[in-house]
Amino acid sequence: MKSTFLIALLLGGSGVALISEQSVPGDFLYPVKLHVNENIRHAAAIGSVAEARLALALLQERLREVEILAEKGELDDETTASVRAAINAQASIVEEKSGSITSSNEQKLREDLQATLEGFRVALVAYQASLSSSTIESLQTMADEVEQPGAQPVQDDEPLVDAAVVDGIFVALEELESQEKALASQSLTEEQQTALAEISLSLVKAKSAFASGEYETAQVHIEETRQLIANFGVDIPPAPEEEVVEEGEEITEEDSTATSTPDEAI
Repeated sequence: MKSTFLIALLLGGSGVALISEQSVPGDFLYPVKLHVNENIRHAAAIGSVAEARLALALLQERLREVEILAEKGELDDETTASVRAAINAQASIVEEKSGSITSSNEQKLREDLQATLEGFRVALVAYQASLSSSTIESLQTMADEVEQPGAQPVQDDEPLVDAAVVDGIFVALEELESQEKALASQSLTEEQQTALAEISLSLVKAKSAFASGEYETAQVHIEETRQLIANFGVDIPPAPEEEVVEEGEEITEEDSTATSTPDEAI
């Protein structure tokens, strides 16, 4: 069953998924990273040892995200509470998976976890000047909790999301945003400005649903936005097409400014 889901996801499209790998909590594409990319990694992890190592790798990734947010100055108390819950949950998965592997592998897993936490604590010292005392205290407590995670229910087989669906929603949102900007750039009547506000609100709802991982709701709002644009009554100028250059061909300044003229007789 896992291999079937994996094939479906890999065939679905990877552009958005690749970009989302660099996202952190709060970013538009972060749900794609969690619900598509990491589900693919879960599907590819075959065997107890692979699953345990993946659980640790994802815990390390959650800690890395915290460090990135701290470095950017975007780690407030609310965000800290959110990432802390995610990290504790992942730590419980590490604990659960470590119970199904041999003692030697489990020992190596715990050593790697300890080294990760030590590195995280060192990093916290560097960010003390830019973070509030409550945030620092919360993160230090979190690191202590990760060393001894409490028993928490683990959802081992979280439903996988079709990457093609996510990719399609992302492309649709980009197209609708471009159309919205094109409409806003025109001279509009008061009635049209009101209609444009409805389009903008519907598009915001679609983006919000997408960012929350509510893909079916996002699709509903996308169709709603398309209908509002269709009923707007103003033609949208097509986006300029980019010139396609074949491999090995270069565009010179003369080529880019030249116009089509009949060949001159020699």
